[in-house]
Amino acid sequence: MQKDYLVIQLARMGDLLQSKRLILSLEKTGRVWLVADRSLKRLAELIYPRARILHIPAHGGGITDPLSRLGEIKKQLSIISEIDFSLVFNLNFSGLNFALSRLFPPETMRGYFTENGQEMKSKWTRMAFNMTRSRSVSAINLVDLWALHAPDPISPEKVNPRAEPGGTDLCVVLAGRNQRRSIPIPTLRGIVLALRERTKAGDIVLLGGKQDKDKAKRLANALPEIYAARTMDLTGKTGWSELIKRLGTAAAVITPDTGPMHLAAHLGVPVWAFFFSSAWCFETGPYGPGHRILQTVPPCAPCLENRQCRFDLACHKLLSDPGMLRFLVHRTDEPPENLLCLDSITDALGTYYTPACGKDPYQKERDQLRSCLLAFHSPRELGKGMVNPETAGRLFPEREWILAD
Repeated sequence: MQKDYLVIQLARMGDLLQSKRLILSLEKTGRVWLVADRSLKRLAELIYPRARILHIPAHGGGITDPLSRLGEIKKQLSIISEIDFSLVFNLNFSGLNFALSRLFPPETMRGYFTENGQEMKSKWTRMAFNMTRSRSVSAINLVDLWALHAPDPISPEKVNPRAEPGGTDLCVVLAGRNQRRSIPIPTLRGIVLALRERTKAGDIVLLGGKQDKDKAKRLANALPEIYAARTMDLTGKTGWSELIKRLGTAAAVITPDTGPMHLAAHLGVPVWAFFFSSAWCFETGPYGPGHRILQTVPPCAPCLENRQCRFDLACHKLLSDPGMLRFLVHRTDEPPENLLCLDSITDALGTYYTPACGKDPYQKERDQLRSCLLAFHSPRELGKGMVNPETAGRLFPEREWILAD
């Protein structure tokens, strides 16, 4: 008898794509039902054609009337309530996610759930929270963190294709989730010119929402006149199918930490990702081998985006350092201090990022933590890496192994 699995992913575009390894793993042995935000229904259908897609207006979804939103949620929940799910994967820490968890027996839940009126986390999720106490040494990609909830995760190599140059355009994603995670336009101009030359791309395609039209205009006006006829502003003009088509024809994609970055990785398109401010590639970098990441590592990194910067946006200054552009153009020059150039690779645990240039100040601690995670999930790998007792103690405090779940 075929098993039914439920994945509740109510966050944004990037999170939907980062659920891919988990969903593909579950599809090996059963049927996956995916609950997503209403605005992402079509994208979910395109990315996960084998899954049954349900949708609720978690973030509004164009429904402003509270009663109408409630009616839409009840309609979808009536479908869910009729299915006997073997396991339920509730991936987001939110009031709505906890409310939905009340529909299911606690023993079937992975991630976040409610038991006897209390909000709870399953063991693997609690360990993730233990790791975030020191984000600087984060050692596991969110794709793998979610995937390892599955009873038998697929190998990392089967998630996204190896990124290979094949298209012609240079796609530029203009903005991150907020201003601090968006590349300033004067800096982005230099990056675009350097990487267009390096990738031998043709047209420059500007991507973003309607709110990014001013950024697109400013960047286009800042580029040399010779590129004007070869710059296409598609901000606010691409639906999900068109966005997939455009990214699929790219020679490379320039982007901060964004949803389109994860979509490009899904398609196997090479990504040049710029991580700074609160964005930390060791947590949410592009998944799969063949991507290049520029990660700022000033002493204050990674920060919390909801707190005011007390260091005069030091990470932004690193991106505009002339040495960074020289590195992009000449390839062999070392990047400026506190800037890492990383390549994405895969190993037994998942996707990882190894320095091509620059020095990762936390690499030793990160590797130790990764060894602990690998030993926990694959005991046969225990003898292949050094497991530091102090690192293991931070990851597995006493209550995790003395008290049973």
